[in-house]
Amino acid sequence: MPWVILGRVVRGEPVPDAVGVQGAQQQQHAAVALDLNADPPEEAEDAAAAADEPDFVTAPVVLPPRVTILAAGRGAHPDANNRDRFPYIIAAGRFLLAHFAVAPFFGTTFDDNPQNTRLVLLRHFHTTAQGQITAAAEPVPGVPVPSIRNIQSVGLVSTCEPTVIAELQVDRAGDHFTSTLIRFQYGRWSRRDMECPLPDENGRPWVPHGAICVNSSICWFDLSWGMLSCDLHQPEEELFINYHPLPDDHMLPEATPDIHNRRCIAVTRNDTRLRYVEITPAAAGEAAPTVTMWTRFIRADGWEWVMNYTMSFDRIWDDDSYTAIGLPRDVVPVLSAVSPANHHVVYFALGQNIFSVNVPMHRVEQCGIYDLVNMPGPPRPASSRYLVTWKLPEEVDEVLGNNALAVPGQQLSLVAEEEAQEESDSEASEGVIEDEGQEVPDMGGGQLAPAGIYYDYQEPNKGLIQPPGDDAGQGDL
Repeated sequence: MPWVILGRVVRGEPVPDAVGVQGAQQQQHAAVALDLNADPPEEAEDAAAAADEPDFVTAPVVLPPRVTILAAGRGAHPDANNRDRFPYIIAAGRFLLAHFAVAPFFGTTFDDNPQNTRLVLLRHFHTTAQGQITAAAEPVPGVPVPSIRNIQSVGLVSTCEPTVIAELQVDRAGDHFTSTLIRFQYGRWSRRDMECPLPDENGRPWVPHGAICVNSSICWFDLSWGMLSCDLHQPEEELFINYHPLPDDHMLPEATPDIHNRRCIAVTRNDTRLRYVEITPAAAGEAAPTVTMWTRFIRADGWEWVMNYTMSFDRIWDDDSYTAIGLPRDVVPVLSAVSPANHHVVYFALGQNIFSVNVPMHRVEQCGIYDLVNMPGPPRPASSRYLVTWKLPEEVDEVLGNNALAVPGQQLSLVAEEEAQEESDSEASEGVIEDEGQEVPDMGGGQLAPAGIYYDYQEPNKGLIQPPGDDAGQGDL
């Protein structure tokens, strides 16, 4: 299924070209708003103004590596007269979950206890003749006390029913931690105090850096420490939290402000594979940093991280494909995203360029210029804090698949990647791929694993290299 890279920061004003293109669904949505707000008159006027534009609309959709930008129309804002200039996309799944504030505050804030917090679901996606995606805003009822503490501790389960929004609030209490799960499900909020399995690590705090959905679980993560997960489709009395430390020797003493630039948590294979990717600085005696991916698996003796690959940036910089895009070597890029269709393809940003690399092949696949919504202050890096991958809904995919704005060859290759990935994956049999001539060791699959699965964008007729299947399960996080 085709997918895009969305900028998480939403443009707080509508796109002029989108006025009047929302289609029948948005017309009906606006009419309902008018009926509900017929009295007093000034609210009806606001709704009438909102009816001239969709609640949300993208700029013309662009495929990776370029970034698609979303804009919020008047009807999307909880307070249309005090519109948020910079709302924020918290999560992307079958729906999108956005955080809004009321001016003068911004929805894009990573501080604790944000002011005037409002959550909005984006649903009912449609496409326009201009290759844009529109969506209707569905406000989420206000969170009761305690309200949302940090948007990076909020997650969304929307790939399967029922849809769940949940924040995990973690607090230190002396030599141990406590946690509170605040959950929105079936139209109501609930609050539950839960045992927190975090170990005591020299008095350090838990710092939320984001949340991601795997099957029906949400994983909340501190990129310097590890993850906490909970299967939110379990009955209330059976809910519990798992702790997942980072791979061995990759825990940091504390979180750093730029940690998103070199570490990320991602999901692939229809949101069933949990990946951890890290750019590691060059060690003593090494010429260049490395990029490494692990996958979280459960085996008979418990959870473990399985390394998929590790590659020196020297190998990437030395490749002809990197030379061809004209970017400088010896400059470590920002870690941007992982392809949800092929875990071997990782996206990096350098300057205003974003490029994808098939890491086991140390080959650049694509390169393009990107733009993000300009916010006050220094430029924001194109890291996972400001970018999110989004698999397009089926109703959008069917239209854009034949749209002239899409790149046909690229669109087909993305579909082929995902189908191949669903049929066969190699996480449990792969070894470390450090050198082109190194054999991949047998890790229990009974045969040597090939160097990976990838689709050749540059030579699409070259086909697929398919490794053997998994010998381990993902399990319930």
